[in-house]
Formats: sequence, C-alpha cells, structure tokens
Amino acid sequence: MCGEAPRGEFAFDLPSQPLGAALEGYARISGREVLYDGRLAEGRRSSPVQGAYTAETALQILLAGSGLKADAKADGFFVLSRVPARSAAERGLRLSAADTHYYGVLQAGLRAELCGSHALPETGRIAARLWLSQTGAVLQARLLGSTGNSEWDQRAIAALRRLQIAGPPPGFAQPVTIVVLPRPSDGDDGCAAQRQSPTRAGR
Repeated sequence: MCGEAPRGEFAFDLPSQPLGAALEGYARISGREVLYDGRLAEGRRSSPVQGAYTAETALQILLAGSGLKADAKADGFFVLSRVPARSAAERGLRLSAADTHYYGVLQAGLRAELCGSHALPETGRIAARLWLSQTGAVLQARLLGSTGNSEWDQRAIAALRRLQIAGPPPGFAQPVTIVVLPRPSDGDDGCAAQRQSPTRAGR
C-alpha cells in the first residue's frame, strides 16, 4: 500500500516501467507535478522505486539512468530536461575516460566506507546495486543476495547507503552493480586490496 510516511516521506512501490507511466504513478503518490515534453519519455524506462523517500529523492531514483534530470521549481513542481549528451566517441561500446575514472572513484569510496564501517564480510560475498544522485549520494541500495549472515547484510546495506562520493559523469549508466568478496582466510585484508569491482549497469 502506498501513502505518506513520517518526516515528509512517501511510501513508493513503483516497478521499472515505461517512463510516462512511472511519472504518473509518482505524481499520484507524492502529489507533486512533473512537467515535461512528452517526447522525452518516449522509449525510456524508469528505475524501480521501492521504499520511503522524499518526493525529490524518489524522482531522482526513478530517473536514474534515463538520461533525464529533474529541476525543482519554487512553486513545488519539477521540470524534466535532458542530461547533456555525450560525444559520438563516448557513446561507443567501450567505456569513456570519464566513466573509467568514475569507476575508480566509486571503488575507492566503497573501500573506504566498508573498511571504516567494519562491514567487510567474513564469509560470503556482498553483491548489490546502487542508484546514485547527480551529487554522488546513494539514493537506493539493494543487495542482490544475502551474505549468509543477517548481521553482515545489515552492516553492508547501512554502509552502502552512507557512501558519499563525487557525482557521476553525464550519461553514466545506472544502476551500478558492485561485488565485494569476503575477507581472506588469514584475516589480513588490510582494507587495501581492491576487492570492490564495479561493473556496467545491469537491469
């Protein structure tokens, strides 16, 4: 059931779907208007939004990876526009220099947060999907499976949600899938081995 949650948040349960339909569902739940040229929604799909979020955060999650962004206006509504397009070379199959650099930034941020939070699993791996805002905050983090220990699951998801890094480059594919391997048997991880390996987005 969808409705308003505490602290100005709303309970969303919107699956990935054609963008126009997702925006209609978003407006019904949040009561916020989203204005856009209908052609912007053609051929685009939304990212799923599940959980309690403010109206602004939920819209950022919904648009993640769509190539669109939302600008909040003083009267309380949002206006959609395109994220600046990449060059023809950047749209090729190979990662752009900006994407490659950002994956490195993301990996370093993950390592620092997981180490500092003592959230690296002793057994089992962490596999998760992250949705990032334009400022680099984690809007949504979802484990793709359990580490085998509910306590480690909770530590991992809490650490991932606290992650704060630089914002992604224009057109960066989302969500981002990350995999973190367990600590080695000798316990000497040093939190320096690069075991966090972001991969291209998977839906």
